Amino acid sequence: MPNADAEQDDELVSVICRTIGRAELDKAIQSVAEQDYPAIELILVDAAAKGLHPVSDNHPQLNCHQVSRGSAMSRSEAANSGMEAAAGKWFMFLDDDDWIAPDHVSSLVSALDGQSETKAAYSDTVKTTHAGEATGYRFEQDFDPVLLMRDNYIPIHAMLFHHSLYEAGCLFDAQFDIYEDWDFWLQLAQHTGFLHVGKATAFYREGGESETAIDDVAERYKDNNELGMARSRLLGKWMQRWTGAQLNALLGSMDKSQLIEDLQGKLEAEHKTNLQNQKQIREQLAQLEALNNELNAAAASIEHKDEQIAELQHRIDAMLNSTSWKLTAPVRSIGEFVRKTPEESNETNEKPKAKPQDKH
Repeated sequence: MPNADAEQDDELVSVICRTIGRAELDKAIQSVAEQDYPAIELILVDAAAKGLHPVSDNHPQLNCHQVSRGSAMSRSEAANSGMEAAAGKWFMFLDDDDWIAPDHVSSLVSALDGQSETKAAYSDTVKTTHAGEATGYRFEQDFDPVLLMRDNYIPIHAMLFHHSLYEAGCLFDAQFDIYEDWDFWLQLAQHTGFLHVGKATAFYREGGESETAIDDVAERYKDNNELGMARSRLLGKWMQRWTGAQLNALLGSMDKSQLIEDLQGKLEAEHKTNLQNQKQIREQLAQLEALNNELNAAAASIEHKDEQIAELQHRIDAMLNSTSWKLTAPVRSIGEFVRKTPEESNETNEKPKAKPQDKH
């Protein structure tokens, strides 16, 4: 039954926070108190039975109700206790080590406002380190009911859903302490589709109790580890509930034969292109080698001519510096004079005539 003291408001949103007393709880509560949506109640479930300080001490304006059984509760039991105490039109969960942006609730309510068929919406979620720093990873998968049968891609605090889904019998299964939220989403998906709001207003801190990441993805499909066994139990439950059409769609989503065929075609085309490129490269290398040979031959010819020029220069220098060349210098001068033309000789021997003087 809903909390008798809860505000009766058709637009009320119940934020259910299961806590085991983590230090990060204060930030989670602060993020609820800072919501820009006006009608919110916080259902704080003392899952560890450690006792909780009154939230009103730090957030007197926050409508908060604490739930405790006096003994520790599993994650599923705590979630169900929170929904039982909630009075809102809309429900959402917030683990005590995560937080939400100030417009998280208002964005999801606005997205669902006026929707007659869709009764659930979820935002993008930023994954952070344990210290709260962004890792660069973002949960932003569009809703795909078949993909949801294979994996959970929606962090628990990203989702806002109508209270009627709880009243229709959607509860957290006590046999799951891992993937209990995945099982719950599968239940909701039997009644409604999910609207994806592509806006990052939720923040998921890695390393928490509900961490389901694993370094080797293949380990999720083996029963030699906790996550693999949890997946087996969940799928074992749902195999008995899914219709033949749903199972066929699930198998179809895993059938990669068309993808393999397409990739094979691309590989063959790339191989053909590579062969053509290799042929062109071989031709260009042959041309380059021929040009290189011509260049080497030209260089050798130039080198040979340089040697010939050097040899001739050496001979000329030797001749010019020889005694015989020096002794025959007068003879070469006479020969040069003899070779001159008569006109050149006359011009040389002709004396200038006296200039006539003027008579007075």
